[in-house]
Amino acid sequence: MLEFTVRYLLEIKGIANPFNFLIKLGLTRNVATRLLNGKVAHLKLSHISAICRALHCTPNDLLAWEEDHDAPLPEN
Repeated sequence: MLEFTVRYLLEIKGIANPFNFLIKLGLTRNVATRLLNGKVAHLKLSHISAICRALHCTPNDLLAWEEDHDAPLPEN
């Protein structure tokens, strides 16, 4: 499963208040909350760009792949 790891990246970068940081970047309160709680299913490219610009990172740094053993891959 592909997951956004924004909270982890913000901790590494030393952001004291991640919620306010995301709000100042232009994310809504709802999106910022879901993103920090790991409950976001999609994110606008403009938001990803803003986060990457502010944190001097790439989109690869915002994502993590974790194998979902409950959903097997098709045989083909």
